[in-house]
Amino acid sequence: MKVCIVANCASRGGAERVAVLLANYLCDKGYDVIYAAILLDEIKYDIDPRVKYIFCGVEGGNKFTRSIKRYSNLLELVKRNNVDTVVSFMTLENLFLPLKKDLYKIYSMRSDPERTFNTGIKKILRDYIYSSSDIMVFQTQGTKKYFSKRIQEKSVVLGNPIIGDLPYWNENCSKVILAAGRLTDAKDFPMLINAFSMFAKKKPGYRLLIYGEGELRGQLQSLIDSNGLTESVILAGNVNDIHKRMAEAEIYVSSSKYEGISNSMIEALAIGVPTICTDVASGGAREYIRNGENGYLVKVGDATELYTQMMILAENIELRRKFSVSSRKIRQELSADKIFGEWERLICNGNKE
Repeated sequence: MKVCIVANCASRGGAERVAVLLANYLCDKGYDVIYAAILLDEIKYDIDPRVKYIFCGVEGGNKFTRSIKRYSNLLELVKRNNVDTVVSFMTLENLFLPLKKDLYKIYSMRSDPERTFNTGIKKILRDYIYSSSDIMVFQTQGTKKYFSKRIQEKSVVLGNPIIGDLPYWNENCSKVILAAGRLTDAKDFPMLINAFSMFAKKKPGYRLLIYGEGELRGQLQSLIDSNGLTESVILAGNVNDIHKRMAEAEIYVSSSKYEGISNSMIEALAIGVPTICTDVASGGAREYIRNGENGYLVKVGDATELYTQMMILAENIELRRKFSVSSRKIRQELSADKIFGEWERLICNGNKE
């Protein structure tokens, strides 16, 4: 069976990471796999050499003509290679795929639908495209419920898989609060920095380490400096051993304004780092955090509440231990074999003789 996996690229982002891992998994299971990169011709994730990587992007022209060309390039790719099933982590790029007869279409929504293609013609196209799918895959029940009954009836909810041999939290760790993610507006690191500014006045021995890169680095550094936090808040960039660093942190914080499911949140829970997350509208955090049992949920944008929960955790080792033991149970719930096995089942169900 020939499967084409469609994503932005193969170099960054949670969706792209899952797409590459799914491609590798299907190769191991004997599938003929194509990986179609749509926007960026760049490979940083480890793609199995048996996967046929194809870049479908275009250069030149205006935004509209580039978009139409990408859509047609993808359609031609699946036709030319006699693809049986498309698994797409994109949205508008799927517009022309129904033109190929006998193509089984699995589309996955990876972000907050209230923030993505949610107005005007893009919303109309998004809902049409999702309606034309054979299966929709959502990350949370909250995201699924956003859409029409027609779309919900052919949808499933699959979380992000936990990959690799993650370490376990070291309760005798350093006084570090850790966050990770691209330095973008969605992650709302200014809120976290403001919360830590209050926290540091009560707990001066702690540091806040923020891992990741992005366009807001300069603004965030200015905020850090203006709050007198230059020595205690570090924009630590990208590293290759983030899981090891998580295991040595006292608290992990996800401060996002919006997102689907945070991969770094899932990994922190699996490692057992006592975790605090904003309760984003999509339900991504509350899908896995039971407030007060295996972590804390706080209101989006509420620096004071975040500060309060950081203080509670920092002052209570028994609570940190409780959160750590309970949160690690997610390893079984989201094991790679379980999640990718569900993806394979969806593919097989659409290609029965």
